[in-house]
Amino acid sequence: MGTWGLACSFEHRLDREPTPETAITIFRIVQEALLNVRKHAHGRAVTLQVESVDRGILTRVVDDGIGQPMSSNAVHEHFGIVEMRERAETAGGWWSMHSEPGTGTTVEFWVPSPEPAAAPTDELP
Repeated sequence: MGTWGLACSFEHRLDREPTPETAITIFRIVQEALLNVRKHAHGRAVTLQVESVDRGILTRVVDDGIGQPMSSNAVHEHFGIVEMRERAETAGGWWSMHSEPGTGTTVEFWVPSPEPAAAPTDELP
């Protein structure tokens, strides 16, 4: 990621474009996850995976950093973690973070991706 010194990869398997609202939710959660990689992970590589699953979008941000298990209070202590979880849940989805010492961290979340609204037509029935 440029000046961050991280090797990056992006994998996507989407069956359609998400709605603008869904795309913004995903972007903001990924943005926070990547900032956490930069601030805390001390890794060399990060992978972003996005795929269509169960009428929604499953997203993973996986780093190869130091991996630090969260304390039981960490979810309540770190605003960025709270913000990621709340964004996913507010959108009707879920969020999780898995971390093991020496193996990196995975932030994973799913948000529903409704069908885009049909464009109005000028035809009369």
